[in-house]
Amino acid sequence: MKIHTAPRGAHGLNFLLPTVILLVSACNESSGPDTMIPTPTTPAPTSIPADSYFSLAVTENSHNHTGARILLLDFMETALVTGAGSDNVIISPRISNNSITTDGDSTDWNNTHLTTIKGWVQNNYPLSQFIDAIPTDITVGSAWDDEYIYFLVQWEDAGHTQSTQYRKWIYGDQGNGETNWTAKVHTGISSGSPNESAANASHVLAGSEDEDRVYLMFPVTDSENAFAANGLGCAAFCHANLSSDNPSQNYTGTDVAVMHTNNNDDSADVWQWQSSRTEPAGVADDLLLTYSSTGNNGFVPDAGNPAHTDNALSGNDPASMHTSGLTYTGDVLLQADAIVFSGNPNNGNQIPAVVTQTPDNSRADITSGASWNPASGRWTVEFRRLRNTGNADDKQFIPGTDAQPLTIPLIASTDTAAGNTLYGNFCESCHGANGIGSLTGNNWQFPRIQRASGSLILKALQTVPAMSGI
Repeated sequence: MKIHTAPRGAHGLNFLLPTVILLVSACNESSGPDTMIPTPTTPAPTSIPADSYFSLAVTENSHNHTGARILLLDFMETALVTGAGSDNVIISPRISNNSITTDGDSTDWNNTHLTTIKGWVQNNYPLSQFIDAIPTDITVGSAWDDEYIYFLVQWEDAGHTQSTQYRKWIYGDQGNGETNWTAKVHTGISSGSPNESAANASHVLAGSEDEDRVYLMFPVTDSENAFAANGLGCAAFCHANLSSDNPSQNYTGTDVAVMHTNNNDDSADVWQWQSSRTEPAGVADDLLLTYSSTGNNGFVPDAGNPAHTDNALSGNDPASMHTSGLTYTGDVLLQADAIVFSGNPNNGNQIPAVVTQTPDNSRADITSGASWNPASGRWTVEFRRLRNTGNADDKQFIPGTDAQPLTIPLIASTDTAAGNTLYGNFCESCHGANGIGSLTGNNWQFPRIQRASGSLILKALQTVPAMSGI
């Protein structure tokens, strides 16, 4: 199949604001409303799949993420001699059956078939509970065989931390006067790592330790044409809802930013790899993004048991602990090693906040494997899934009508000075310095707005009535 290319060039809004844009975290997983999902056809998967669009994001120990709101996945029988395509095209050549193993080792991938994109900031909470996301180079690959589709994602972690202690329970004082069991305090910046340049690197953070994540989003039904040659991709489904945030709270609430499709029958297949909650089970979580008439999250987990359960407090203590007792310091608590909590904790004792279990049914469709390189601070994450699962809540990679080449290239560079000027000219009079918002009494006149998200300024201009004349 002919590789699709799009010319490089400057987008009409090719700048990165250091403060602000309405955007959302794609990380929440609360269930959304029921939606009508068409039942897929199941042709023989050995034929070449139709080219498709998808979105990509990675996070560093938070909900804030970088990535690309829309990319083209170009399937082909044989990769061209010239190798990978332009910076918004990921080629997916046919390979010999089962010649890629999802073990976090990329040596079974052909490096000339990989594309490195500049992952621009897609989401930063205002007055964040986490360190801001920063631009990140992300190397992406895909391949397919008779039965499976494969993806490879590699990037330098902005904090150079493995982030495997998601909300881990710590007993006693963590340096801020904590007592009893509390979630591990967010690590913040790491000396000498890329996130030292984050705008809020010196802030005191309200969030707990989180985890690193990779998101892949594929349209299932898309009447809105969010995934089209000139579409907004995943940005169309981001809803910051910042006007509903608590103005007396000194950080953005975790349930304010949500994600859902905008039309009743639209949906998207979401693959989510998590360094703490799914990696120990060797899978990526499988979710369906649906419509929400109430403005809440539209994420609906696929059928089946997930890769983890919460190890919540039961009374004063976590419900479960490791069989070795309170001296256990590991970050993974397997279901087979979990027993009911007992004993008298001491300061510094720690217990994982999730219990790893074996997922099943459609929730277990996506196998994954990851490796962490502490010397370079880089993650390598591999995914594998049946091209045709036969499940109505999955994207099927089967023959059909090819998606067309993208008409809007990725942003290749940014101009923060121009972004500052534009913010000062068009935004600051309403939203204030650094996007802190302004109040009338106890209510927002103009809400907080999010920092650093140049790729979605276009969405705000298109969808926020007050900005239509800018």
